[in-house]
Amino acid sequence: MKGGGKNIRGNWRYFIALSTLFLSCLYVLHYPHSLSPLALQSEQVPPTIQTSGVLDRILPTGHGLILLESMNLQIIAPKESLPEGIQPSMYVTLLLMEDEFVIKDIDYPKTKEQMKLSKELQEKLKDRSHSR
Repeated sequence: MKGGGKNIRGNWRYFIALSTLFLSCLYVLHYPHSLSPLALQSEQVPPTIQTSGVLDRILPTGHGLILLESMNLQIIAPKESLPEGIQPSMYVTLLLMEDEFVIKDIDYPKTKEQMKLSKELQEKLKDRSHSR
């Protein structure tokens, strides 16, 4: 009987060690960032997405209605956030940080390119209407 008692005590020690290991594994699975300081650091820096939008019009309130074609969205930008000198049909570069858009600047090259394409299309339509 005494030999059997030693086995039970020995098994008890294994049970404590294994249950501690099991709980540690559960903790790591639930909180994986606790293992890596790099993962924790990367969570602190929100991802930033850069996109382009066109100022559709200035609303009577002075706010700008910006169309984000790539995301199929419209945003209403406060008057104060619009770049100086912006006019309807001009393109802007926007940054999406966390859950808000920030207007970086006017995208002059894209504005010029889109204006050129628009004029070419107008010329084609004008030529078609005159040829009929």
